[in-house]
Amino acid sequence: MVALGVLLRVVWIGVVNTNPISDFMVYLERANSVADGFDYALPDHSPTAYWPIGYPAFLGLTLPIGGRNLIAAKLVNILFYAATAGLFRATGKQLRADGSGFLAVAYVSLSPNHISYANLLAAEPLALLTVAGTFYSFVRLVSARRPLPWLAAGCVFFVLGVYVKPQILGLPLLLAIATCALQKNCSVLRRTAVFYAAVVIAVAPWAYRSHTIFGGWNLVSTNGGVNLYIGNSPHADGSYVWNEDLRAPLAGLNEAEADRKARELAGRHILEHPLRTVTLALRKQVYLWATDWEGITWNAKGMQQPSSIEMAALAGLKILSQLIYMCCLGLSVCGLIRHWKHRGTVRADPWLLALPLVVVLYYSSLHSLFFGTARFHFVFVPMLLLYGDELFVRREARTANRQAAPTPWGSSPSPGTNAATSVPPGINRFVTGHRQC
Repeated sequence: MVALGVLLRVVWIGVVNTNPISDFMVYLERANSVADGFDYALPDHSPTAYWPIGYPAFLGLTLPIGGRNLIAAKLVNILFYAATAGLFRATGKQLRADGSGFLAVAYVSLSPNHISYANLLAAEPLALLTVAGTFYSFVRLVSARRPLPWLAAGCVFFVLGVYVKPQILGLPLLLAIATCALQKNCSVLRRTAVFYAAVVIAVAPWAYRSHTIFGGWNLVSTNGGVNLYIGNSPHADGSYVWNEDLRAPLAGLNEAEADRKARELAGRHILEHPLRTVTLALRKQVYLWATDWEGITWNAKGMQQPSSIEMAALAGLKILSQLIYMCCLGLSVCGLIRHWKHRGTVRADPWLLALPLVVVLYYSSLHSLFFGTARFHFVFVPMLLLYGDELFVRREARTANRQAAPTPWGSSPSPGTNAATSVPPGINRFVTGHRQC
């Protein structure tokens, strides 16, 4: 399936001739600045930190490889996809003994929307890779007898993720808290603290640069307050709205000053209009979840004088992408419900199977605070699709498990032990070898 996904992306890049526009053009401009040795700067070479540097910097390293030809960056997107699909497959197997991550892998491989992102200079494919890598490293880290390799891998994915899309910042902490609550073991918090120590070390030089240039402390980017203001202002409607009325209070301010001012205005609006804030939060969820064709739309907008046949084909692919998306969501919800009903008989560890839902709820709640757009769900919806494995488990496996045959982890349960509640030896040693909550 991954090979087919690679082939479809190669075909898409070869057939759909599109140019960078909007944010993608901004990323390209910043990448060219990095490649030309002008620091992370605007086209006039004045320094900036408005957009996170992670993807533009990576793009700036990629462009010279292809002689500034965009094909190199597009081929790297295919590598991101292949690595992400591999991580989802490995995660599915780790979450449950008979899992495969089939639905998540099928979605990222065959959805026209995901395929179309191979043709865009967008941060989302790299961001999805960092989320998948951070999650998989965390799951392996919790039960590892030798945690150092997974600590190192998790730190790399997490630090890169913070630089690409800082929204990932709270994810390991929430995963650790959920694991602590479900597994009754607080030692995971100590291991997760290493992730944040790595972020502090890695981000400190960049934060100091922003402070030196703009006179304000910002973790990675200076657009957090502005994005909060976009989602919480008198002109907000739940989606991306950035007009002259919104810009007016920020005129004449540098990036850090505008960020602080926007955050103050957004906070004031939230406190003064609590009911409207709740209403907007619901509308943001609609914009976040409703559609799954934005990548195809951006491809179409970047095409120069497309023919009517090309536009009709892209419109058909948008419909197909939406149908695949809705079917995958439906199957995942059914799988989640089915898992809950049969949670005592599935070949899995209950606390592990709760973690993908933590990722989904974290990102979904986060965008209720800012604003919603379909592009934002790119980095977390495949995590929900991991629950689709429940629908592909063979009935014989569940029957054998109910009859207390060999446990899911390959050893027989001791007398009086329920096979469905036994845990793998590695996890048992981890739990018993550390202080309990």
